[in-house]
Amino acid sequence: MRRFPGVLAAALGGSIGFEQGCAVGGVLRQLPSDFSAEQVARAESTMLGYAREFDSAGLARLSRRLVEVIDPVGAEEREFRRLERELKVARAERFLSFLPNGHGSVLIRGSLPTVEAEPLAKLVDAYAQAERRRAAIEADRRDPLAESVTPAMRRADALCGLVVAHQLDALAPSCGGDRPRVVVTLSYDALRRDCISAAILESGEPMSAGELRRLACDADLVPAVLGAASEVLDVGRAQRLVTPAIRLAVTVRDGGCVFPGCDAPPAVCHAHHLTPWWAGGHTNPDNLALVCPHHHNLVEPGRDAPSDERRWHLRMADDEVPEVVPPAHVDRARVPLRHQRFRLPPAG
Repeated sequence: MRRFPGVLAAALGGSIGFEQGCAVGGVLRQLPSDFSAEQVARAESTMLGYAREFDSAGLARLSRRLVEVIDPVGAEEREFRRLERELKVARAERFLSFLPNGHGSVLIRGSLPTVEAEPLAKLVDAYAQAERRRAAIEADRRDPLAESVTPAMRRADALCGLVVAHQLDALAPSCGGDRPRVVVTLSYDALRRDCISAAILESGEPMSAGELRRLACDADLVPAVLGAASEVLDVGRAQRLVTPAIRLAVTVRDGGCVFPGCDAPPAVCHAHHLTPWWAGGHTNPDNLALVCPHHHNLVEPGRDAPSDERRWHLRMADDEVPEVVPPAHVDRARVPLRHQRFRLPPAG
């Protein structure tokens, strides 16, 4: 094992700090194995000189630069071999796992080669930036009880948005002759009564009533008749609650998310039932409004949601324009708000 007496002496003498000494030692240990003793000594002296200019973080990033200084002729070949080795290891160790934690979340872990990971990071960042710009002007940001969204939370939301956009464009490969879908199982009586007691069929993970209500606003319903032993006796044809024609009519009217300040386009929005379908609401344009996933969660409460005066909700005005009613702690008068696009004069 190589030893670096100059680094030890500098650290003991106080000319470099402990963290700097650790960083210099780490860089020197990465020197090519075929370096001669003279080259190693030159490298050590060079790094001690850099220590007068760089902190420990800067010193730790100098490994490539150091090899170029000590051996400029062989540096390019060595760098090529190093990158090839790292790529081989990165490909061999790539993985992606989804682990339900048993408490309503799924832990996502993974490792990708840098070249493959970079486009994913760029896409997620693009969605996150778009959401951040929308958040700066959305009406619910005036709500002191609104969720404080961290950058990490925004990236998580962006990843979900990326998945939704992929699904809407039908880009995913078919699975068993059908597009990928999440199947939720529950009894018909529970669905009509209050959207309760549901579970994701494939994994058996339970689902909250609020989440199920949100999904039921704009989803494919596949009725299945089960026997006493839960065997499938008959599966009906998928019927979309919001038909293409109804969806088109609502899109033409709303033009995107109807929440004031939100510029989410129609393609990423859900068709929200103002009076829930499970509560007897009809699936027609008069009872539907487009909302993005974030605002859908805001206006679609769970069973333990606060009282009506403490939450945001949607209603249809007399002139058939969707309006957002703020909670009492945001506006005591609860004056309905309209998206700017509904307040603009008609074109032409």
